[in-house]
Amino acid sequence: IYTRVPSTLTSLEFYSAKISTIIMVPEGTIYLTGDDLTVDQLARISEDCKGQVTILLGEGAKYKIREARKGLELKVAAGSQVYGTTTRTGPEKGRSIGEGQSFQLEVAAGYGGSWGCGQPLFERGICRAAWVVLLNQFANGTNIISQELAEEMILWLNSAWDENNPMYSYIPTVERGASISYADLTAPMQLMLGTLAKKSLRIVGQEGYSFKPGEVLALGSSNCFTMAEAALSLNHIERLLYLAEMAAAMDIEAERSTPFIISKGAEDIAQWNEKQQVIARIRSMLSNSNVWTDKPSALHPFVTLRASPDIIGAAWEALGSCKKVVEGMMNGHQGNPVMVGPWNSSLSSVEVGPVCSFDSTRLFLAFSHLQHALSCLAISVTQRGQHLLTNNGATATQLFSRRFEVHLEVSLREVLDSGSVLPAALGRMNCAAGYDWAAPAAQAADKLTKIVASMKKLFGVHLLISCAVIDHKLGSSAPSLIGSGLSKLFQEIHNSSYHHIPLTEPFVFSDIRKIVDSYIDTNPVNNNNNNTTAEHSLQIEIPSCKVYSYADYRLPKLEDADTYSLDSDSDYSSAEDASINNSPPVDDSYLDFPSCLN
Repeated sequence: IYTRVPSTLTSLEFYSAKISTIIMVPEGTIYLTGDDLTVDQLARISEDCKGQVTILLGEGAKYKIREARKGLELKVAAGSQVYGTTTRTGPEKGRSIGEGQSFQLEVAAGYGGSWGCGQPLFERGICRAAWVVLLNQFANGTNIISQELAEEMILWLNSAWDENNPMYSYIPTVERGASISYADLTAPMQLMLGTLAKKSLRIVGQEGYSFKPGEVLALGSSNCFTMAEAALSLNHIERLLYLAEMAAAMDIEAERSTPFIISKGAEDIAQWNEKQQVIARIRSMLSNSNVWTDKPSALHPFVTLRASPDIIGAAWEALGSCKKVVEGMMNGHQGNPVMVGPWNSSLSSVEVGPVCSFDSTRLFLAFSHLQHALSCLAISVTQRGQHLLTNNGATATQLFSRRFEVHLEVSLREVLDSGSVLPAALGRMNCAAGYDWAAPAAQAADKLTKIVASMKKLFGVHLLISCAVIDHKLGSSAPSLIGSGLSKLFQEIHNSSYHHIPLTEPFVFSDIRKIVDSYIDTNPVNNNNNNTTAEHSLQIEIPSCKVYSYADYRLPKLEDADTYSLDSDSDYSSAEDASINNSPPVDDSYLDFPSCLN
């Protein structure tokens, strides 16, 4: 690990000198570098409530945070006015502020108001994920927070969300429904007021963290809650789409028409990659199925089944595009003002300026695209279910008598309500400073959360119907006659279906819904052994022996510094009367020796 860097290198060359090394990193550790946080990692963080996932800042991230703050302080010392740091905010940005904590607390109180009792709340896990997004954005060195604040956030992230830790009781209730995506503002402030403002974990006995000028505003100037909520939904939607493929395969078994739609030939002529992958996976699920050898019931499957690879493939494509957008945003700058310097750009000087990098428009459009794709999928699933009911209910009469078409239609309407795209006109808004723009990304993210819940209900009803038809047609031999990739799910649905209860007893979907939940809500963290370590070979960049700071001497001389004010603002058994029972960062700029080795 201890590698001597040749003294002949210039200061700039230090940052391109790389060595290969192997370090031991706990498997449950996620390093924040500002570059490579993923939706899947954020879902793991959100779903962890037992301290199994540890959050650490990469050394390069710490460096960039230090340099940004140092650059800010030198700018202020040179007489520059910086929005929210030396001036007030919004329409009062022309007024200066005094020293001390009073304005910081005023900003927190102003943005941290609440609706009061009865308001829906963010889950604790989403609150944790939101802070991870925020801290990862800080890791770019584009915000004005200090390393001390970053360290406080790390200590909170690794203690207060562990239900076995006494700090767990500190996490406040954080309300939904208070963001217009003009940065989430209110939710981050509510979280900060219940944690950092009450207790410092770095300094024993200190009542709360002592905020430096501008830090409170930085904690609210991000759509971090919107992105955290969306990331968890995207993770669930990915699992939903796998279940959608299983449902399509189950419908092929139920319909028993030609399986050509998922043949190798169909895969080879499919127009895009996601569709090809869907066809291949469904074909794999139907491995060893008699559907390949039985005489088909029809030359063509009904249209929505025939189109299912297209519809599911399009949903995968929309999901991939949405994940790419969200990951790009949570690894980029959000906040106002922005710090730019040699540590994060090609500039040789330090600049601080006004931006509106809350990026709600791009998030809103990505979420809206995915809403459309999921709505198309839901309609397809419902049409297939209704077809199975209509064509089999006369012989498998409980499909009619138990009115499953009602549950099917109701769940579809819930999906379509959540899937309805918000009009762009909601992005225009008025404010105290005049007109403004904030696309409704937060509301679209909320709709993604709701669409997951309603689609789980839809799949529960649909799988009940398709498995009942399979059992009605194939009888007790069904598990051995259908695809090997479907047998487990079929048996699970079979064991929880209506054929176990008398005809006079109402059917309850609770057990079916638990099965669906197990396919969608499985917590991958539970499968990790927190005591194991993993070897990772990585390229790390070594800084100079003396900490090299551009901000020390690359700023203009004080007399030349700018001082302008910154304006920113079957029916089963075929018997109808049955009545029996993170890896560490890769290429992380300016990386010191890994902190896990200290």
